[in-house]
Amino acid sequence: MKDDGLGFNHENIKEIFKSFYQGKNSKQGKNSKGSFGLGLAISEILCKKHCGNIHINNLNSEFLVTVSFSIE
Repeated sequence: MKDDGLGFNHENIKEIFKSFYQGKNSKQGKNSKGSFGLGLAISEILCKKHCGNIHINNLNSEFLVTVSFSIE
């Protein structure tokens, strides 16, 4: 998954996988599409249940999530 939003502060890295967490730069208000801060929390749970890993990389305004699984 990749987006081109505002990015996040590296100090918040431990917080972004918590349920309902939305950073102060999140798009809220009239233009919000009903975000609840659950996407990354659910993604992390699914990865752990399937013995996978989830990694994030924040490069300037690009946010990249990489999910990896082993094939048996």
